[in-house]
Amino acid sequence: MISQFGGEGHLPVIENMIIQLQEKNQDNINFQQFSLTLEKHHQPLITPLAFLGKVLAKARGLFIADTGHHHIVISTLEGEVIHVIGTGRLGLTDGTFNEA
Repeated sequence: MISQFGGEGHLPVIENMIIQLQEKNQDNINFQQFSLTLEKHHQPLITPLAFLGKVLAKARGLFIADTGHHHIVISTLEGEVIHVIGTGRLGLTDGTFNEA
């Protein structure tokens, strides 16, 4: 292990560390590309929620970032779905709940 970080906001430090390590160990690094298949591509996502990014609990309900299905789910604290925001397709489109 070279280092460890907790939380977010460390990208510049990590990038700099990687550049320094590459320069220092050029002759010992295998730069050959390899293929990687994510677990979610091995089998279809049949669960109601998949790969949750964040969950915000408020008195009026839960706000769930469902990254596996590319949408945000708003539910009651009891789990009843109130809104689903997003089309379910990967992308960065602004719009209404059904368009974004």
